[in-house]
Amino acid sequence: MSGRSGAVWNREWWRDAVVYQLYTRSFFDTNGDGVGDLQGVRQKLPYLAELGVDAIWFNPWYALLVLTRATTWRT
Repeated sequence: MSGRSGAVWNREWWRDAVVYQLYTRSFFDTNGDGVGDLQGVRQKLPYLAELGVDAIWFNPWYALLVLTRATTWRT
C-alpha cells in the first residue's frame, strides 16, 4: 500500500515505534484553568516530535459529574 508521497506503508511500524501515553487533563494547560486541554496537546506536538514520538495513545476522557456527600444528602 502506498500513499500520495509514494512511501510504502509498513504494517508493522509499531514494532519499533515510540508510543507516548498521554492523559490530556494533566498534560498542558493553555487557558489557565488548571486542567490540561487539547489545545495544549496541539501546542506541544512539535516538542513530542523532537523527542522522537511516533504515535500518541490518548487515555480516555469523558464528561464526569462529580457528586459529593453534601450534594447528594437530603436535609
